[in-house]
Amino acid sequence: MASGSLRPAQRRRLDTQLQLAKVARELLPRVDVPYLAHLRVETALGERDLLLGLGTRTAGPVSIIDWQQAPLAAVFFECGEGDDYELPIEGGQTVAGRVLERNLVWFERGALVKLIAPDGVLLRDRGGEWRAQEAPGRILSGGGGERRAVSPVDVELDEAQRRVVELPPQRSVLVLGEAGCGKTTVALHRLVTLKRRGKKRMRAAVIVPTDGLRRLIELLVKRMELEGVEVWRFDDWARHQARKAFRDLPRKESRSTPASVIALKRDPSLRAAIFEIAQRRAAKADEDSPVRRTPISAWANRDDLIHLYGDRDLMTRAARESIQQIRLAAVDEMIQHTKIQFSDPSELRLEHVDVERRRAVDDRDLDEGTPEEDARSVDPEDYAVLFELDRLRAERRGKKPTIPRPYDLIVLDEAQELAPLELALVGRSVAKGGTLVVAGDAEQQVDPSACFQGWERTMRELGAQQFETSTLEVSYRCPPGVTDLARDVRAGVRARPP
Repeated sequence: MASGSLRPAQRRRLDTQLQLAKVARELLPRVDVPYLAHLRVETALGERDLLLGLGTRTAGPVSIIDWQQAPLAAVFFECGEGDDYELPIEGGQTVAGRVLERNLVWFERGALVKLIAPDGVLLRDRGGEWRAQEAPGRILSGGGGERRAVSPVDVELDEAQRRVVELPPQRSVLVLGEAGCGKTTVALHRLVTLKRRGKKRMRAAVIVPTDGLRRLIELLVKRMELEGVEVWRFDDWARHQARKAFRDLPRKESRSTPASVIALKRDPSLRAAIFEIAQRRAAKADEDSPVRRTPISAWANRDDLIHLYGDRDLMTRAARESIQQIRLAAVDEMIQHTKIQFSDPSELRLEHVDVERRRAVDDRDLDEGTPEEDARSVDPEDYAVLFELDRLRAERRGKKPTIPRPYDLIVLDEAQELAPLELALVGRSVAKGGTLVVAGDAEQQVDPSACFQGWERTMRELGAQQFETSTLEVSYRCPPGVTDLARDVRAGVRARPP
């Protein structure tokens, strides 16, 4: 690539980046790479500089935002310079603006050394001088021939993808493929097709494991003009369903649950303990005082959790039989955590003490930052456990269990990240005659506590007796050369030069 002096516009761009780098180093003085990219946007309140990095920091009009979690980070990946954007936020509101500038940056030992912009690449040489290079041309051809996708909304589907989208309305489908094969794209287009073919008031939901994916799909659903489609992060959806079914749940969720406790609550080995508690307590209720069920009551309640998690013998057996090989010390952590969750916060326990004398010196809640901050709380993992307890207890009595709100269509993306009990809860939410669209990739499974055990097991947990499986082979995110190399590396094959 040819190299030369900076043009005036490039010099102005570089001066801006050098000033932003100085601000970022003041915000994060001990971080060698304070941010990865820069985005300048124009909003109704004026211009803002957003630096995409890890975590969040703000200094005047400059903000470092989390590139994985912040809603505005999606603008960097979805829009180019001059593009308008509109993002949904909490409460049904939107934020809108226009992209003024967009840059990728490189740092070495805290110093800015490289800048990639739409009009070229700026490099700092060893002497500290900056030179310009032309923007690199396409070295490798794109995946899938001539197809070029601007976004999953207006992409042209290939034959394998269209085959999934056009399946009969009530046929559930499992869509597999590597990153970039269009699994999410196909799932959303299947959703569009079924909405158009189905009844006018079809209840549909998209459920995903992470907040970043939820925000992306919300944006795509809006662009596709899909009315009445709910988009949920699984934990939020499960909380919403559980609070309607189990009225005694506390409003607060735990902040400091030990990782070993989360793992034990998600492990399939917990099922045997749940079954025993359901049978034991149901039998006692049958003998002593049969419960008269009302439309808003359930066959399980929060008190069941302390009988389950507080039973050392049951938890020890679950830990020993866990597929994650959970250490036995987790049982003590489980019992201690449960004890705190069922205790009162210090504000209540010390309410007889004068208000001024029980005030913390930093004006925070007395329990904040301590293990006791989880008093009167519930874990997100408990929601699926309660629904399973309810199902087993109702089954023993020959009654109907409490079910979450039924949907005619559920799209479950990145399904490999949900634990068995969580999958079962999603499956119970599919209405009779409803349709499941499940997408995932076992190679992208990142949370071991999900206890992924293969796709046949996943679909069985979801209650899908019959389903179609489609494996997408063509990657549209990377050129074929990169894709082939990655597959060779993953397979342990020594890479050959082209």
